[in-house]
Amino acid sequence: MKRKDVIVTGFALFAMFFGAGNLIYPPFLGRFCAGTWFTGFICFMASDMGLAMMTLICIGKLDCDPLRLAEKLGKTASVLIPVVVAVCVGPMLAVPRTAAVSFEFAVRPFTEDLSPMIFSAVYFIITALLCLRQSRVIDVIGSLLAPALLLLLAVLVCVGIAEPVGPVAGAAGVESCVKMGISSGYQTMDVLAALLMSVGIFSGIRAKGYADEKSSLRMICLSGLIAVAALFAVYGGLAYLGATSSVVFADVDSQAELLTMIVDSLMGSGGLAVLGVIVLLACLTSAIGLVSSIAEFFCGLCGERLAYRYWVVIFSVLGCLISTMGLDQIIGLAAPILEIVYPVIVVLVSLRLLLPQAGRAVQLPAVVMAFVVSLAQFFGGFTDAFAFVPRLPLAELGFSWLIPAAAGGIIGAAFGRLQKGRP
Repeated sequence: MKRKDVIVTGFALFAMFFGAGNLIYPPFLGRFCAGTWFTGFICFMASDMGLAMMTLICIGKLDCDPLRLAEKLGKTASVLIPVVVAVCVGPMLAVPRTAAVSFEFAVRPFTEDLSPMIFSAVYFIITALLCLRQSRVIDVIGSLLAPALLLLLAVLVCVGIAEPVGPVAGAAGVESCVKMGISSGYQTMDVLAALLMSVGIFSGIRAKGYADEKSSLRMICLSGLIAVAALFAVYGGLAYLGATSSVVFADVDSQAELLTMIVDSLMGSGGLAVLGVIVLLACLTSAIGLVSSIAEFFCGLCGERLAYRYWVVIFSVLGCLISTMGLDQIIGLAAPILEIVYPVIVVLVSLRLLLPQAGRAVQLPAVVMAFVVSLAQFFGGFTDAFAFVPRLPLAELGFSWLIPAAAGGIIGAAFGRLQKGRP
């Protein structure tokens, strides 16, 4: 293992996972928890990066192929599930959202003369150009963009520690902080991002000469430690900034508005400019990681009949067009699908890592139960027929599907043993 490779890959992982959504969760969590902010923050890290790293390690154990995640469910499911995730997380939601969020934070506060369409066009031209050299994506993010992002975040956090917005007064109950931390980390949906970006991440690792399973897994674990350490410091600092605002900005309900008000209080208009650059870099690194990974995924899926660079152009153009719809419309377009698919991916990753010998008899009922409960939760917003879902165990944490999925897996295992025992 070359030290430089580990560091560059670790910084790239940090930047890919640190999107604009992740920027606004910790301050809001810190403001809510106040004196017990560290408890909520630890729970946030566990349910966010804990699940994301589990996903990367899981894919690494499956020959770096996300199509193998659901292979025990059958050929159709093994292709359909990653494709749905790729389409929803990619061109429908995450990729265009990076441009929309960048415009809202980095452009709109300073000028109203620039058209969102022009900004999106420039944004995705830069994204496509940085993605075209497939083997260099990790190096571009890890050696150039990530250090700049980390430096700006360090400046913001250090200013907030040196001159706090206000006192850290009061404290939420430990149980409330645990619930808030777990649910906030879960809502980042970084497991889906990890599933998609694993394609580009492992491609970059293999391009550096770590082609076999043992060396690639070792690289992802070592570089993952760097990424988690950097995110631990950044998320912790942002959560502390939120805790110091618990008295001054107690009535602010918007996560984005809270972050903006904290930065404005700490650094004034210059701070808002710094925040704009931070958001732009965070969004750009996530967009590069997603576009390159999705392009490589579909390139391999179609047997390279359409070259990688054409997929990059296709998804960049789609991202540009959808980004002009506006942030709220983008989220409304694909978020329900992600809410239904996300538990399925978490169940599959957990089973492949914790119970690698579990076959179709266990996986299928567990996945079906997670899917059915998630579907019922979605339709519960339109009808009272599924009013039972919010009353399920762990529903307040966003895990209403967990107990039904576990029960489905146990029943499937028992039924499988009975079937085997028959003469």
